[in-house]
Amino acid sequence: DWCGGYGGLFFGLLFYPYDAKAVDPNDVLARGLHDSRQGLGLYRNQFGSADDCILGVYARTTHVGGHAQNDAGSVRFMAYGEDWIIGGGQARGKQEWQSVAGPMGEKQDRTRQQAAVFWDRHDEAGAVWGCDMRRVSGGYHERYVATRWPTGPDGVVVLAILDQIDDHASRSWYWNSTFATGLQAELHGDGAGVTLRGAEDRVGVWRMLGSAPSSLKLDEMPGSARTFSGGARTEYRGRPFISATFDPAAPLGILSVLAVRPDGTAAEVSLAGRGCDIQVDDVIWERPFGAAVPADFVPGQGCGLCPWP
Repeated sequence: DWCGGYGGLFFGLLFYPYDAKAVDPNDVLARGLHDSRQGLGLYRNQFGSADDCILGVYARTTHVGGHAQNDAGSVRFMAYGEDWIIGGGQARGKQEWQSVAGPMGEKQDRTRQQAAVFWDRHDEAGAVWGCDMRRVSGGYHERYVATRWPTGPDGVVVLAILDQIDDHASRSWYWNSTFATGLQAELHGDGAGVTLRGAEDRVGVWRMLGSAPSSLKLDEMPGSARTFSGGARTEYRGRPFISATFDPAAPLGILSVLAVRPDGTAAEVSLAGRGCDIQVDDVIWERPFGAAVPADFVPGQGCGLCPWP
């Protein structure tokens, strides 16, 4: 019985090689991994503590069964002990709860919930990941995700997501991001941003810097429940999420930026004046998506790289 379920942890503890020489995990473990079969990427700034910054991206390139959530193109982001971007959770598999963007009012076909990764680069400064969402969205849709790990004394970490959409079906689109229930959220007065506040003065600021949303609101998905094989029933609280909608436009360039600071102050986030360059406080992040996106590409004006390489 010891080997079943979590019981095997007993032997992991008992036979751990305690006589092995301790080494710094940052020297021997990869800080960026990409599973090309599933289209799953995991990137982190370091192996240090609960304050580490971790990005997860998932294209769902191959569906091998068992996983039923419509989360192709989804993002997860943890930093400074808080979950800033998560998924829908137990029995909440709808696409709009998975921190993705997509066309509104479309019937979700699980057989089409597969994206194709075409960019994967990471180094000590951050990571860039991109996927083709055409099969999922039914139109030209590319999603690029990039991080800039903390470098200065303020400890600010920045995440940028570009949804480049060239839709010829005149559809409205949504952009959603689910966050942990422990975060307190406040909409910005200009309708283009949200501030999230966690414990111990952790502050995250979302800003929509590309095409302007027609609406931006805070919402909460319904609760769910699961009855396990042993008969125990568990209730799951619905998770909160940010919901932005965009009127039909071609092209549509949704550039969303999250800047997290651990010192209790909210970062100032804006475009820096050229292409997708982002300014956070007094620091400019040039070409956040690296070579994946041209230097002079303007979100909301430039055409996508899939139809116009």
